[in-house]
Amino acid sequence: MDKKATILCVDDEENVLHSIKRTLAMEKYNVLTATSGAQGLEILKTEEVDLVISDQKMPNMSGHEFLKIVRENHPECIRIMLSGFSDFESLVKAVNDGEIIRFISKPWDNKELTNVIRIALERNMIY
Repeated sequence: MDKKATILCVDDEENVLHSIKRTLAMEKYNVLTATSGAQGLEILKTEEVDLVISDQKMPNMSGHEFLKIVRENHPECIRIMLSGFSDFESLVKAVNDGEIIRFISKPWDNKELTNVIRIALERNMIY
């Protein structure tokens, strides 16, 4: 398939966004970034996004709140949560409300992250 998958990464920490972009640079993805859930939602209004990776702990809008809105407005978009906080209640909300396909802890393993993304996109026949 010739389509280049578009991935949106949402995290309030710029260094995390740069690390993810660097990790995915070798892959053939179009990577967009947002520093807040609100900014991520604005991007989703204008861009066709195949997969979203969101941090859980962000100011103003948590990751599970953001992913719930993504699920409601863009149900075809694959959702992954990335977080350094393993708060069980937040994880349950992300799974139930945002219907995430995977939770990845920070610090993440680059190989695991790229494999999870590749497999998720292949299963959805996007890449």
